[in-house]
Amino acid sequence: MAIDEQLVERVRRALGGESGVREVRMFGGLGFMLNGHLLACADTRGLLVRVGETGQPDALAQGAKPMLMNGRQMKGFVRVEGALDARAVSSWLRRAQAFVAALPAKQSSAVRKEPVRKEPVRKEPVRKESVRKESVRKESVRKESVRKESVRKESVRKGPVRKRSKS
Repeated sequence: MAIDEQLVERVRRALGGESGVREVRMFGGLGFMLNGHLLACADTRGLLVRVGETGQPDALAQGAKPMLMNGRQMKGFVRVEGALDARAVSSWLRRAQAFVAALPAKQSSAVRKEPVRKEPVRKEPVRKESVRKESVRKESVRKESVRKESVRKESVRKGPVRKRSKS
């Protein structure tokens, strides 16, 4: 999806003095992150604003629509559609900033601890000789078990014969 460049510029101007803001491509538009949390996202469909679950009813009363993603409503997010002038954009972003500022800051990716990576388990190459020896062993074990089974059957057959009495 294309990005509404005018809307993006309005958001940039409204967030101009804010430190800790970075831009990230997401949701088919351009997202604005504040201290690692999504603040807003601008695309051709309008402005996605994070107002939190407590601020969502008030935002919906002001004319925003619930944010739907794949047919499901995203809690705490609203979509503002239509022509948004600079004043409206800064008003919606103030709401988002009030909510996101209350959230604990996320660590930046440079500060996060690197996950411990385990060394890949390297298997020794299989030699044809060892495979052959193993198959010979398995075959001899099978033959031995067949021999034992046949011996058991013979002993059962050759056991004491009982005469049946004719009654």
